[in-house]
Amino acid sequence: MSDPNRERPCIHIGLAADVDQPSARALVRALVRALEVGAEEEGVPCRVMASTVQGGVAVAYEAAFSSRFGIGLGLDRHEIVLHEMHMPAEQPVLRFNLGAHAAA
Repeated sequence: MSDPNRERPCIHIGLAADVDQPSARALVRALVRALEVGAEEEGVPCRVMASTVQGGVAVAYEAAFSSRFGIGLGLDRHEIVLHEMHMPAEQPVLRFNLGAHAAA
């Protein structure tokens, strides 16, 4: 039986467990919204998913592997990572360090 979440073509945005802390929720909502808007401008839908792994690279790889497009974004408290499922797990396509001014 096929996975219904994988059937819909979309980019998966994986959220690491550490972004669900109260102090990070507002920032995470803003970052996810910015990612969704950027993808929407290109005509690509997104699906937000909670991740079972830690670290931006691992989260992005898990998201890419679960996406029918094979593209995933991973978000943890320190970075946003873009991954493609055919790349080695430890070699993401892009990594963006959020730094001290993540909201900006």
